[in-house]
Amino acid sequence: MGTKISIDVALFKERVDFLRNTINSVDSKISTGETFEFTNVKPLTEDLENLIETIEMLETYKMLFNEDVDTLEHVGESLQKQDETSAQSSAQAIHDPRGYTPLST
Repeated sequence: MGTKISIDVALFKERVDFLRNTINSVDSKISTGETFEFTNVKPLTEDLENLIETIEMLETYKMLFNEDVDTLEHVGESLQKQDETSAQSSAQAIHDPRGYTPLST
């Protein structure tokens, strides 16, 4: 009847840190202020503009992903706190000083 649902907090934190470190390690190595010094050939300048726009979108994606990881971390912490609170409530009910004893089945 009773199924145990649990979360390995250490593993959860490890995976969240891995996600955060992985996304933060993505680096384009190209500045969004790059320009061509010796050419104004339209296809090349358009490609550079598209590359710069892509890099800016990547930075936005990294920021949003970090916010999602923060939310995930918060949810994990919340689950842990709720589990601890539930465990304390159960322990108090079982060891009620008023003499309550759980029924045996």
